[in-house]
Amino acid sequence: MFKYLIIFIIFAASTALADEAADKAEFQKLYAEFNDLYANSEDLDPIIEVGEKLYQLAPKIYGKNSQNMAIVTYNLASLYDEKGGETNSDDEKKAFDLYKEYFEILETNEAPKDRNYIEQFFQYLTAYYNVNGRKSKSDLSDLLLKYANDIDYSPAELASLNYNIANLHIKQGDLEGAEEPLSNAHRIYSDNPNTDQHKIAEIEYLLSVILMDKESLDDAAAKLKTVIEIYETNSFETDIIIKKAYLNLGKILFGLNHEATSAQYIMKYIDLIVPEHAPLNEDNNGDEFLPSKRVNPKYPAEAADNGIEGFAVLLFDVNEKGNTQNVKAIASSSHFFEPVSIRAVQQYKYKPKLINDTPVPVKNLLVRLEYKLERR
Repeated sequence: MFKYLIIFIIFAASTALADEAADKAEFQKLYAEFNDLYANSEDLDPIIEVGEKLYQLAPKIYGKNSQNMAIVTYNLASLYDEKGGETNSDDEKKAFDLYKEYFEILETNEAPKDRNYIEQFFQYLTAYYNVNGRKSKSDLSDLLLKYANDIDYSPAELASLNYNIANLHIKQGDLEGAEEPLSNAHRIYSDNPNTDQHKIAEIEYLLSVILMDKESLDDAAAKLKTVIEIYETNSFETDIIIKKAYLNLGKILFGLNHEATSAQYIMKYIDLIVPEHAPLNEDNNGDEFLPSKRVNPKYPAEAADNGIEGFAVLLFDVNEKGNTQNVKAIASSSHFFEPVSIRAVQQYKYKPKLINDTPVPVKNLLVRLEYKLERR
């Protein structure tokens, strides 16, 4: 039911003073209620309420650095983490603070850094990134990888851990922070001939995004070509990765002045997202169905001022009256060219298509609009 499993306390019989015995009895009663709610309640709030009571009582009975205090702290952290989700919320901040306290207790008691420790530390790291976002600058991920290297983690497990750490950075938009763990994962996976090729393609794609962000376009293009080759060689099913690979490679090649090859990749992308589209050429929608009125788009001022040329591909329908409808940009070299292209195509007029002398709508038409600056 819940994302994280709680740790259960095993109570040992012992002699105690009357007040201490009463506190322990209250603690055990609350703990039984906690376990019952955890097993049967769909609502986190009552479980957290009891967990908070246990958290307040545990140090009084067992000590602030005791094993039971650690367990209560971890359980409460995991519940706040569940409630907070992947957001910078008060609940997630509470989870982060509790995880931090939990690991301070473990450190005080010199707890072994085993697989269970590493799995819990990853939860702590995740909460840290959720709370701190892109400003996250910490040695926690390095510590986690050090702990994993110090035990018997297999290469595949180390690759997976690096990949998961990289994804924490990517979710926060921190592509720079993702590059090193992602490259580590790629190296380890590539050294293993039994690695799922789809996983390698996914990492190659993510590395291409990082390289694009760094404007290393030739290297990014090489990565994307590798992604496409892996998909085509293995006949993988179409998914978002291969779609974006075709689109991004087309955009990169356009920027590198390989316009003909760029157009081929853009069309491969379009074929995947709109399988039943009309033929495309750069001026119209084929030889049989042409606009009777075409409006030239205005060159975007910001693009012109920065010397940016480009293109946009529009998908649209034409109704029985010959008016365009549902106009949207499905591919472009830059977002600069999308709004002006949409406005232009919204003003196109067509002679209605007739079937048995009856006007009918036409779906999934395409037009590509090019934006070129005058050479002086």
